[in-house]
Amino acid sequence: MAKTHLGLAKTHRRSKPSAAARRLIEAAKSLLDTRTPSEITTKMLLDEASVARNTLYLHFEDHTALLEIALLEIFTGGVKEHLALLTESLSKATSKNDFMRRIGQVIEISQDRKRRSFRITRCRLIAHSDKNPRFSALLANEQARINKSYMTFFIELRRRGWMGNNITPDVAAVVVQALTLGRVIDDVAADRLPQAAWNDAFMTIIKEIILGR
Repeated sequence: MAKTHLGLAKTHRRSKPSAAARRLIEAAKSLLDTRTPSEITTKMLLDEASVARNTLYLHFEDHTALLEIALLEIFTGGVKEHLALLTESLSKATSKNDFMRRIGQVIEISQDRKRRSFRITRCRLIAHSDKNPRFSALLANEQARINKSYMTFFIELRRRGWMGNNITPDVAAVVVQALTLGRVIDDVAADRLPQAAWNDAFMTIIKEIILGR
């Protein structure tokens, strides 16, 4: 059976995965919470999802393709949540000062220590893509879409006159993501920075470099 570039069967390609495909993806994500991709077997996936073997191959090219789709969802999930918070802050802001206040709240959420495991997982997935051409291509395409979404946000910010000229929207899109993920450096340190100190530094970069206050 022909497959899409995602490893999904073309005859079953939909705007959303079928119920059975969704169960398999969620099962893979659950297993990935405690195991590396190489440790997960086809039997483990089938048992976790409670489906038959032919169901997996009806919807996916192979069990590796299923794992890669699950990995991609894990990688992008938190990023899209962060982008949604930024977009909501912009849509509700009544002034530049109000927007900066709201951004401060987003920083507190995105940089919280509770998100340590998410940041580490993203780093792990980037490393996984380095030796896996198929997943690397999937990740590259998805990251390009994410960058475009962030860039659209910054273009609107500039349209409102709330963004300076120190940095272009495309560069700002990457810088904000890099700062958010870069928190992992402190996550793994023996002597960690105070949370407030990191948040203040993040906000200073936003104000001085991106917003150009």
